[in-house]
Amino acid sequence: MIKFLSYIIFLFSIISFSVVQLFSAEEYESATEWNKYYEPIESPGVMQYVEKCFTEAQRLFGKPIQEVNEIHLRQSITRKNFNTFSRAEIHDWQNLAKSIYYKRDNPSYSYLWMKLDAHAQNAFKKLIADKPLDYLEKIRIINNFNRMIKSENFYNEQIFSQITTPKKGFSLRRLLSSRKERFQSSNRSIITKLFPNSILPAPKLKRISEGIELCECTDKQRGIFTIFIPSPPTKEDFYLEVAHEATHLLNTDFFDWYVEGMNNVFAQHMAKITNHDWTPWRRLFNNGEKSQPYAISYFMMREVMQVVGTNINGILAHKVAWGRDHKKMRIEINSWLATLPKEQRHKVINIITQFAPRLNANKGRRNAFVAPGN
Repeated sequence: MIKFLSYIIFLFSIISFSVVQLFSAEEYESATEWNKYYEPIESPGVMQYVEKCFTEAQRLFGKPIQEVNEIHLRQSITRKNFNTFSRAEIHDWQNLAKSIYYKRDNPSYSYLWMKLDAHAQNAFKKLIADKPLDYLEKIRIINNFNRMIKSENFYNEQIFSQITTPKKGFSLRRLLSSRKERFQSSNRSIITKLFPNSILPAPKLKRISEGIELCECTDKQRGIFTIFIPSPPTKEDFYLEVAHEATHLLNTDFFDWYVEGMNNVFAQHMAKITNHDWTPWRRLFNNGEKSQPYAISYFMMREVMQVVGTNINGILAHKVAWGRDHKKMRIEINSWLATLPKEQRHKVINIITQFAPRLNANKGRRNAFVAPGN
């Protein structure tokens, strides 16, 4: 019996490792690829909130150091469905529009065009006319393609007979997958093959670090940014996390406790003006006031911002590189202090000096902190 149980455990470990594979970086060369292993959040209401946070952050703190053309949002858990699309899978919207619109004499493209609703068709026509789409229009297109992928009746052998889908050999992952997963995978493969220069292949299942909270530029050339949030949109923490990370869109290179504290104060500001609940983070910061650097930096910057008011605008322009590769940025606090009126400057120095010992004792290695005069 013990030998049998040992065999079952061994077999299960093999299956688990086969299902959740580790892939090398060479398999995915694009800088925008790895984020697609996480669960996309494409809700129009949530994206409107992200845009509102970003607009307010610019009003209070200044313009971003580089153009922000598109923002993607991910919950930092493993993606639930690797066959459906998010906006991040569309590599070239203009080329996609031209392909589906101008190839309608081809039965395959005509079939897809007729499957689109009027909103999606109008969005493609807008692209043909060289007019940009907003995220709501892009989401409508994504929802149309996902409806096709999820439909058991999408595949038409007569229409798609010329499209070869990958041959499915034996694999433990395929053996364990459901019928639903298999037909969705086939539908996704067909659509991807029709638009090879516009749509990226479906990401493979991969082991990822879950629970991260991060804002990063995932494609500098095209100005695409991704925000990773641990909480789901059903929790109030989600909106606080989004507000904090949206402020990092102004400059994702900052790893600095002044900035982290400022972003936490901004999250409280957004909660107030959008009627979201600040209670989860109020409790979190109160509990970690003396030992948690995010709490310490929050209380410090709350007092600083109460003193300087609108003079906080422009603080991010006072920066200096740090770290081994000098790719990280921190606030050059002495440079910023020099721009403040004398009375404000003395008050701010006193506030920071009061918090500096606790912050230095608990700051960790991820973010920099340099007190005034150093």
